Amino acid sequence: MQSRIAFIAFHIAILISLGCSMLRSAAVAEELSPARLDHLVLTVPDARGVVEALEKALGADFEYGGVHPRLDTENYLLAIGELVYLEVLAPQGGNPALLPFAAALRAQRSPDLPAFAVSSENLEPLKERLEELSIHTSAITRSSRRTSSGALLEWKGMYILSEEYKGLVPFAIEWVANYHPTHSLVRVANLVSLNVTHPNPEGLRNIYDAIGLSVPVYFGPKAGVVARIAGRNDSEVLLIGSGAGFEVKE
Repeated sequence: MQSRIAFIAFHIAILISLGCSMLRSAAVAEELSPARLDHLVLTVPDARGVVEALEKALGADFEYGGVHPRLDTENYLLAIGELVYLEVLAPQGGNPALLPFAAALRAQRSPDLPAFAVSSENLEPLKERLEELSIHTSAITRSSRRTSSGALLEWKGMYILSEEYKGLVPFAIEWVANYHPTHSLVRVANLVSLNVTHPNPEGLRNIYDAIGLSVPVYFGPKAGVVARIAGRNDSEVLLIGSGAGFEVKE
């Protein structure tokens, strides 16, 4: 009887140990849940003309997002999916003396898609995971802006650094207080597809796998990103960009 009790106790201990291990694994999996596409950044030298053209083409209205005072920029937002939006980012209108980042936008000859963002519920474990895989990241910073309604929108941000792939590697955002910009947007348009090209697609696919991002990567003679957006009455817009990236330093 004593040996049977010891045998049962031994197996109970194993089950408890396995249970604890499974719980820890589940917690880690939750912390490292795949990052999801958050928004596309369309940079333009002047917002008004581009926003009006997109509104006419898609039959959808952009919402004025607000001003980034430390960058001299402003943005307009359009929901293109569940918790996904298109951001038109431009120099702040009516400001002749611009800070370097906004001045670079004004110097653009045409609109560009230099970058896009993914969101994560917790940037810290994502950063740790990427660094373990020798994928380097910037420091996590905190930013904010006032919305058009006056509400304070806050987020944490982190760049995933790649000299080879630049803006084809998304930057990462953690929205504070679980408030997302699309919560105030009326969704009319939809992102049909997002594809990227690069002469070395395999390395970029590996980075996407580490992030948990499902975006097709194809071989191409040069880097690029193509977004297809559908609007009302079967209308569609194709946005083609460089994926050249940028790093905003506030």
